[in-house]
Amino acid sequence: MKIIVTLIFIILTNTNSKAQTKKEIQLAKKIFEGTWVNKKLNRHIHIGFDVEDKVLITDWIGKYKAGNNTLGSYPAFISGDTLILPEDKQDENTLAP
Repeated sequence: MKIIVTLIFIILTNTNSKAQTKKEIQLAKKIFEGTWVNKKLNRHIHIGFDVEDKVLITDWIGKYKAGNNTLGSYPAFISGDTLILPEDKQDENTLAP
């Protein structure tokens, strides 16, 4: 019985899911960190990292100021050299009852 429990523990803890490594974080910062501007559309995207190395993507149209209703912020996760945005499960086009 101990062998079965040990094998199950090893299988469950030896999955491919892992935390973001320091190397992945450094690579993502080198590739993505900064602000990009589409001057023709006056659209801005900023990708930044907080003190815990969590990624936040912010995009807006026009000037970055209080009251700008085109401002949106989204968390992202690092997977190798790719940023992954989680699925947005909120439908902003529907009104709550």
